[in-house]
Amino acid sequence: MEARRWREYNWPLLICVLVLLFIGVLAVYSATLTALTGNGAPLSPLFPRQLASIGIGLALMVAATVLDYSLLSSLARPIYLGVVALLATVLV
Repeated sequence: MEARRWREYNWPLLICVLVLLFIGVLAVYSATLTALTGNGAPLSPLFPRQLASIGIGLALMVAATVLDYSLLSSLARPIYLGVVALLATVLV
C-alpha cells in the first residue's frame, strides 16, 4: 500500500509548491538583504522565520500525505463543531 501511495503521488503539484517556495525565499531574502551593513550585521529575522515556516509547512504536508484520511471520519462531527465555534468567536 505504501509503495502504491507514493507511485500515485501528485508529483507535478509538489514540484509547483517547491518552485513557489523557492521564489518566496528569494523574495524574502532580497527584501531583507538591505539589512546587511558594511560591518557584517546579520539579516533581518524575517528570513530565518520564513525558512522555519517552510520547514514546518513541508513537514505538515508530508504528514497529511502519509495520514489515512478515512481515520478522520470518526472525528468529523467534533472537528465541525470546533470550527463552527471558532467562527462564532470571530463575530464576538
